[in-house]
Amino acid sequence: MQARRAALAGPFAAYLGAQASWFFAFGLQTALFPYVTRQLLSANAAQVGLAQTSLTAPTILLILFGGVAAERLDRRRLLALLHAAAVVPPILLAYAISTGNLTFASLIAYGLAMGAIGAVMLPTRDAALNAVATAQGGLSLQRAVVLASLVQFGGQIAGMAVASAASFSGPVALMSVQAIALALGGAAVALMPRLVPAQSAEGSTTVLGQLSEGLRIVWGLPTIRVMVIAMFAVGVFVIGASFLVLLPLLVLDQFGGLRALGVVLMTFWTGAAGAAIVLSRFTHVRRPGRVLAVTLAVGAVSLSSLAIDIPFVALLILVFVWGASAGVGIAMSRAIVQDAAPPEALARVLSIYQLGFLGGAPIGALAAGLIAEHIGIARTVFIPMAGIAAAAAWLAFFTPVGRLYERAP
Repeated sequence: MQARRAALAGPFAAYLGAQASWFFAFGLQTALFPYVTRQLLSANAAQVGLAQTSLTAPTILLILFGGVAAERLDRRRLLALLHAAAVVPPILLAYAISTGNLTFASLIAYGLAMGAIGAVMLPTRDAALNAVATAQGGLSLQRAVVLASLVQFGGQIAGMAVASAASFSGPVALMSVQAIALALGGAAVALMPRLVPAQSAEGSTTVLGQLSEGLRIVWGLPTIRVMVIAMFAVGVFVIGASFLVLLPLLVLDQFGGLRALGVVLMTFWTGAAGAAIVLSRFTHVRRPGRVLAVTLAVGAVSLSSLAIDIPFVALLILVFVWGASAGVGIAMSRAIVQDAAPPEALARVLSIYQLGFLGGAPIGALAAGLIAEHIGIARTVFIPMAGIAAAAAWLAFFTPVGRLYERAP
């Protein structure tokens, strides 16, 4: 109860406000972007995969530099600048649509811009979590991660709900709402305390030197090294191939329109949020690695919903289960990494972890789009199913993460 009350006021509340605004906008984008690509431009499966790749490809190039920037700069100021920059792409894309100048190139430009901003935003925001939770008081790190994940899921659900319920208003109006939400997030960041990272007494002072040190730290810590590899598999098979490409293609082709896609995506994140709520009632999970492996296995089974011809209601049920497993997995993976990372290199470690998590997404999205164009959506689904099942087995039985046991504080 004390942790819940602590999250309702102070610097952690401001952090959660910024988190909610970003993921509300992200939820809108998740539904709108494939809809605009597939239905407004009549793009084929390969083009949808390429467009979705543009949203995640900048991660590979920029997220490590984002981690270094988060350790060298005031994180509050950097977050505010990133929110301000993120307002511009949806306004420009809305203008292109309203004036009849929408092209595939403009979609790619939007995706690259938002992907670049997000690549720097992720390690900065995650590194700030520890500081604001500590400043708030009364919150364990694992509980803070769960609460932040819950707000993330809630924001995404709200954004997708707006996209679905207000689909009649059109993409231009919805992109304007997206820009307003991002601006409000910048205002929330202004209420956070200054987050100037402590300078390490030793180590390189150059950007490339700090990147190299971060990679050596990750490779030298078995738990984090395994997590980066496992999350790369999740990025390729789950985020990129399944969630960004195969699921939107299936829903738009078989059930039609932005409303149906918004409902499906909202169901996924409702499952994730529900799981986070249940998880938040546990003060500590003693076998986080085993729990993570189980969630990956459940997700692999749930992917079968994309391979068979089922009614819309049945699809929603399986997508809900998939989302619930993902919600637990996201919270557990973040908690494992943040607990194992050395404080003086936290942002760099998180950026490398996020690189593993999101760096695989453009590979999976591009490959899934190309393969689905040739063999169909249903057959393509079996590839990510097998990949994530293999990752779950490896994590549970062949790595130190599967044997990880954390004592209650």
